[in-house]
Amino acid sequence: MLRWFFGLLLLGFSPCLFAQDVVDIDTEEPVKMTLEEALLIALENNISLQIDRLDPQITELGEDIAKAAFDTGFDAGVTYTDDEVTNVDGETRSANDIIAGAGLTQRLPSGTRLNLDVDFRRDEPTAVNQDDKRYTDSVNTELRITQALLQGRGRDVGLASIRRAQIGTDISRQQLRRFIETLIYNVTVSYWDLFLEQQKLKVYQESYALAVEHQREVEVFILNGKRPEIELATVQAEVSSRRERLIKSRGDIDKVRLSLISIMNYQTLTPRGWDEKILPTDDPQKTYDEPDDVDTYVAIAMLKRPEIRESELRLERDQVDLIVTKNGLLPRLDFFITLGNTEFANSFKDGNDTENDEQYAELGLNYSFSFGRRAEKARYLQDRLTEEQSNLALSNLKDTINREIRRAYIDCMTNLQSIEAVTATLELRRQALNTQKIKFEHGEATNNAIANAQRDLLESEINHTEAIVDYVLSRMRLHYLDGSLIERLGLDVP
Repeated sequence: MLRWFFGLLLLGFSPCLFAQDVVDIDTEEPVKMTLEEALLIALENNISLQIDRLDPQITELGEDIAKAAFDTGFDAGVTYTDDEVTNVDGETRSANDIIAGAGLTQRLPSGTRLNLDVDFRRDEPTAVNQDDKRYTDSVNTELRITQALLQGRGRDVGLASIRRAQIGTDISRQQLRRFIETLIYNVTVSYWDLFLEQQKLKVYQESYALAVEHQREVEVFILNGKRPEIELATVQAEVSSRRERLIKSRGDIDKVRLSLISIMNYQTLTPRGWDEKILPTDDPQKTYDEPDDVDTYVAIAMLKRPEIRESELRLERDQVDLIVTKNGLLPRLDFFITLGNTEFANSFKDGNDTENDEQYAELGLNYSFSFGRRAEKARYLQDRLTEEQSNLALSNLKDTINREIRRAYIDCMTNLQSIEAVTATLELRRQALNTQKIKFEHGEATNNAIANAQRDLLESEINHTEAIVDYVLSRMRLHYLDGSLIERLGLDVP
């Protein structure tokens, strides 16, 4: 009688006490999102990317600053003076003088400097006994050409500052490209991590449901007297354990979801903010194929990897510095030629004005040299060592990238081969669980055997999903390491 009463209690209350389902209290529909949509949202809204996108624009302005050295310069000035003179008779006379001038200056990349000056001068006599002379005008026009023959000569030297600025802009663009590639890679990893955690949740839910179902079967067997009551505690413990795992899985999903929302800055685009649910809709099994050979990835990396291009640009900038400092070891020797014309005009009260002009030309050399030249030699040696250092760094970087790609390729191939293995294991463990269930119904298997078979199946299902996602991510990492990730995803990113 007691056995039947106890059985009724099991059937009436135990599903409620021990087999209650773990439901999600969030009734909001999740936002369905493809990987491409996630990438586009991140590229448009990521705050760090918005900040870094300004760097090339900022550095590009340095080119205009460097080019300004070759802008035409203009200067002008005017001076007015008023002198008063008193003679012995107490008479006072004033004389007004005007001096005005303007000039143009132009520097050329070849080391040539052009100066064109025009000066006007009007003098009035201050002597009282010269009242008959009203004023004297003079206009002087002068063109001066200076050409550097040693230090400062040549377009390589003259354009060095502009070339340095251009290289700086190119470096900034390569850094931005690498940042974008890293952002794309991180979004992809977060997307597939969220997919994986949600697939794990489904597996845990199925595992939990299996445990609940098995508990009910045991309760029926106990009710029918086919199993001892003591076995119920073991089954209930298994249900509780899987419920704990299910709860933890939901927490893991929320953590990964927050990472994806953060990297996309998605909390600013949705009313639910950080609480928005995201459901990845892409299927990883449809996004991969077998990889190319490893040498192909290495060859692509040598051409497209932004870090290599940046290192090459830094080496080029060092070579520009070396050209300048090597030229700085030379003494300064400048050739100059000056062509001038001065026109004079005198105006008198009696109307007898006179005019005449004068032409002149000058040419010569200016030479300067400092003994020792320790500073110039030290700067040149510094730049030589810096160039050598950059060469070594570039070579080391290429070796490092080569090694990274080969290691990533090994991981990729391992993950690809693992898919077939875990698929076979998954099928075998499904068969093993069915076998244990049949044995249990005939009294030939224990609850522990059922629980172990279910755990093995759970592990295999998770391993199967992880193997597929791991392979997709390892392929993605290969494309990230060879610098072709943007093009392979078909994204239009400058």
